[in-house]
Amino acid sequence: MQSEAIKGHTEMLERHRFKSIPGESILAKELFDLINATMNPENCTSAKYLLCEWTRGAPWGLGSMIHLILACLPAAVATHRVLRLNSATFRPESWETYLLPPSDTCANHPLTDIQDWSTIETPEKSLVNTLRITLPDKGPKKSLHLFTAFSVPPRFAGISKKHRIPELWMVGQYVRYLIQPTKKLRQFISNVVSKIGFRTPVVGLHIRRGDKVREVKPTPLNKYFDEINQYFLTRNYDTKLVFLATDDKNVFNDCRDKYKQYTFIQLESDKTKRTNTMVTLTDIILLAETDYFVGTFSSNVGLLVHELRQQRYKDGSCMSKSTDVTAYHFMTCCNIGAMKFLSRDESNLGVLQHCSLEHQFCRIHPQLFERVS
Repeated sequence: MQSEAIKGHTEMLERHRFKSIPGESILAKELFDLINATMNPENCTSAKYLLCEWTRGAPWGLGSMIHLILACLPAAVATHRVLRLNSATFRPESWETYLLPPSDTCANHPLTDIQDWSTIETPEKSLVNTLRITLPDKGPKKSLHLFTAFSVPPRFAGISKKHRIPELWMVGQYVRYLIQPTKKLRQFISNVVSKIGFRTPVVGLHIRRGDKVREVKPTPLNKYFDEINQYFLTRNYDTKLVFLATDDKNVFNDCRDKYKQYTFIQLESDKTKRTNTMVTLTDIILLAETDYFVGTFSSNVGLLVHELRQQRYKDGSCMSKSTDVTAYHFMTCCNIGAMKFLSRDESNLGVLQHCSLEHQFCRIHPQLFERVS
């Protein structure tokens, strides 16, 4: 009999209607089954584990934390280990308060013989019961390409015929598995949807201010709305609805005052607090549900939304627009793989080239970008 936890994962998967995507649907289901089988072995006692711990008090935002934790999932799959998260330091409550644990069947099984990943020469061959990765400042001393979510295994190479950026698709599948809300979060999201009138068609807009202004110069509002204007020019919608997520209380009023042709909705809350996990996750998940997304790829939240959106389209590589960093990139931690990044000047050199709606590929193959959920 299927456990309630496994049933929960299955319900989230079925929501995305994988059968609606010819070709890709088979590969997506195969990868999900591979991850799910690795995370849920028949015998928890004989299984091996990868423990992913978060350093207590590390001052990282939620998007950064999730991306660093995400690096552990492909490492666990590649080494045939059950991923366990030590979420005691996940603020303000445990990971399981908001998201399903990676393993449904072995989430509480005792861990023994715990050794640091960094001390093991070949983790994929290790017989140690539990390897431990401490995030974000400790880990392997060398790059291990085998474990980066960018790697597309030969069995999934066929996705290159269906998706313009196979590496993005691959990361998106791991994100899809990891970001699965608990009943508590699903109920919260449902209440928000009803309260603010969230519906489609809608454009998602993420404007990061807050502490980000200390790292990069804020993007002017007009740059975001140049992209939104262009999107709506090609659509004949009676209501031009924009779901705005921001950590600056003044941004909503500024947008509403300057761009009166749009109807704005938002989840009101104090998002300047790093502990407001429920609200931030709700913003991320709703932004991923929009028909088009405009944000910044210098923000881990923006990247996470773009990755989650890959399960919404046959090819979602063109269904987001970054107003600052011009290429999709993925940063892992602890030297598990390497950061992939293409600047504006380098964007014609590799497969991670940024894609937007006006790109020739999108014009020639518009059927690839049909929404399937």
